[in-house]
Amino acid sequence: MAHNPQPPTMTEGPTTVGVVTPSLNAEAYIADTLRSIWSQTGVTIDHVIVDGGSTDRTLEIAAGFPSRVVVSHDDDGMYDAINKVLPGSPVTDGR
Repeated sequence: MAHNPQPPTMTEGPTTVGVVTPSLNAEAYIADTLRSIWSQTGVTIDHVIVDGGSTDRTLEIAAGFPSRVVVSHDDDGMYDAINKVLPGSPVTDGR
């Protein structure tokens, strides 16, 4: 098999980057996180915040950004929260 030294080429058109941010009572840092995400240029951002039922101002602050927010009161930590919005999960499949 011949070695191809050329890297694969990307398809033409805008690139979409998916970002999932798990949070729980993240008032102290959620604004900085969201400003960082939404300051990215050259890509389309698909951002979902999965909040574990914050009781501080996390959701109020997040409402000021174009992110989608999913509130989940019964997750088992950040990895479970992230998995809830991946393709095939109950949240994304409408279950």
